[in-house]
Amino acid sequence: VGGKAVQTAWSTRGSLRDLPVGWLERIGNTQLANLGLRGDLVLGGQWDASSAQDLNLRVVLERTGGDLRMLGPDAQTAALSAGLRDVRLVLAAHNENLGATLIWDSLRAGQLNATASTRLPIKDGRWVWDPDAPLAGTLSASLPPVGLWSVLAPPGWRLGGSVESDAVLSGTLGTPLWRGNLKAKDMAVRSVVDGIDFSQGTLNAQLDGQRLVIEAFSIRGAGGAQAGQLVLKG
Repeated sequence: VGGKAVQTAWSTRGSLRDLPVGWLERIGNTQLANLGLRGDLVLGGQWDASSAQDLNLRVVLERTGGDLRMLGPDAQTAALSAGLRDVRLVLAAHNENLGATLIWDSLRAGQLNATASTRLPIKDGRWVWDPDAPLAGTLSASLPPVGLWSVLAPPGWRLGGSVESDAVLSGTLGTPLWRGNLKAKDMAVRSVVDGIDFSQGTLNAQLDGQRLVIEAFSIRGAGGAQAGQLVLKG
């Protein structure tokens, strides 16, 4: 028997409360202590999704209380309280339009605001990945010199420095393009075992599509004013 397919309508909504940050360890399979983090941060959230004539989705995960403590900028500095004011992730969708917003606002662990949006085709009630889908977004970050950077280094290494960036995202999902600037100062790289000790580093670079164009970079070796210095200019 011919005829028009009947679209199934569904909806769901709910909320989460008093979710300890340690819950994220179950998702990422990584102990927060290994990232130099500990604390009593508590999360909450809501979701609201439906599909009838339109496909709609909104998910919010945010800080509702507590704080984080993280590594100081060097081994001699005690752990610092982040002083969290706002931590929020918002996912939203209306039919083919999808968007996300990430907000991190703190007293001592910097600020970050990022947005991203795209359009994905819908097939059989589901979004389908399309590498040619348009991509748009923004990034604004100001991150102070905390020891958290050391989690990106091999064991026994210490990284430090502050980072600032303002950038715009465009292109497609398959070929994302960034335009903006990236600046870093007070950069430091240390490994006692390997005899590596660099500090007083600075970086001034531009994000150009999928390239990082270094306009100026300098870093000084151990030994104070008598130490050697590496300087690069674009």
